Amino acid sequence: MAAEVSLLAGYDAAITAAPTLAAVLSAIRADHAAHRAALDAELARRSPGRTAAPQPSSGTPAVRPPLAVPTPSPVAGPDAATTVQDLTATETANAAARSDDAIVAAAGALAAVLGSVAASEAVHATVLATVLATVPATVPATVPATVPGPGTPP
Repeated sequence: MAAEVSLLAGYDAAITAAPTLAAVLSAIRADHAAHRAALDAELARRSPGRTAAPQPSSGTPAVRPPLAVPTPSPVAGPDAATTVQDLTATETANAAARSDDAIVAAAGALAAVLGSVAASEAVHATVLATVLATVPATVPATVPATVPGPGTPP
């Protein structure tokens, strides 16, 4: 559960740091909100005294369309590449950890939820790696007002 809460915060920060990637990052964030809700519901079901935490109403449909990889943007933000790299590494690590958790859970609904979360996080890492290929590694601090023509010194 803590990993999902941390990822939600990480995606919130990433959306702020890389607004041109907000559509794809928001879609993945919505998946993590669903993961948190599913894990919380299963843990509440398994623990009679525990209740599921209230989930924010975001208007996100239960089934969303597939993620669309954004087209390259000449100015995605100075930290966009680093942000996406960090998220990719986190998703990869969390996929492995949730897979291990599913093995420890061994059987039942919790194992199924953890296995589904692990698979989803592995897909997120793949999507983010594809997104990373569209993000410039470095972005100039300033963008020139005009582009020099042929024979004009830069």
